[in-house]
Amino acid sequence: GTIFSSPTGAVWTETLTNTPVPPATLPPKLLGVDYDNTHHIFVAVGRSDAGANVVVSLDDGNTWTMTAGDAIVSGADLQTTTTVLTSVVYDSTDQCFLAVGIGKGTTSVALKGTVGGTAPAYSITWTKFGSPFTDAGSLPNNVIPTAIAWSEKDNVFVVSGGVETDSGETVVSNAGATTPSWTDENNNLPAGIDHVLG
Repeated sequence: GTIFSSPTGAVWTETLTNTPVPPATLPPKLLGVDYDNTHHIFVAVGRSDAGANVVVSLDDGNTWTMTAGDAIVSGADLQTTTTVLTSVVYDSTDQCFLAVGIGKGTTSVALKGTVGGTAPAYSITWTKFGSPFTDAGSLPNNVIPTAIAWSEKDNVFVVSGGVETDSGETVVSNAGATTPSWTDENNNLPAGIDHVLG
């Protein structure tokens, strides 16, 4: 839940302290961060006892605003002690963030964060990124996402993770952030791989 920033990498300044933000009573834990170079926005994701967290900086990391639980996306089942956003990435082609994690129970969830407004008053609107990432479903064969990456060359997202059972899948991909249509990529992995953490 603590964030440090540095213009050089030599000297670091604490820009977010590890304190709870209501309705949380315990400090947040942050697991992933990415940067929108077009709008100069940082987004960090994680969890607290109030559920999933999204933390945003609109001024290059100097100040941060935290949103927790169902306040991120109404009806997304993000306000339970087991929900967590594990990773986030920025897609400069579609000008949006995509965050992945675990929703209510053990279902996977993906959130699309669309950047709107004008400088310096940008805003991010979060929505669920459709099936199979919904509070009623999950990734193919129960992928539990731990990391997401995006390819600028092909405009493709790749999500890796663990599985609930040894027969599950660990890697899926989606072409762009316009239409959610996830493809099982597990056949391209070496035999016996059931957890990919990054």
